[in-house]
Amino acid sequence: MPRKQKPKPDPIDLDFRNEGSIVMVTPRTDGARAWLDAHTETEPWQWFGMSLAVDLRYAEDLLFGAQSDGLALAMGGRPCRLGAS
Repeated sequence: MPRKQKPKPDPIDLDFRNEGSIVMVTPRTDGARAWLDAHTETEPWQWFGMSLAVDLRYAEDLLFGAQSDGLALAMGGRPCRLGAS
């Protein structure tokens, strides 16, 4: 009897990781990087490797904006879906 394959999860576009007073936002797809470029004004010093350091006060706007534009989100690597956006 063949085994059932688990469905592959949707790819994550943006991963948000709370680091206390900042949130690290990591684009995991080219589309997510393009979305960040279009919706943020950043300086090179705000990037740590592939992640954008965002003040905690602004992270919620990015979360809801990205979700309302159809991006798949994760919090600390775990897929998530926010409430009403």
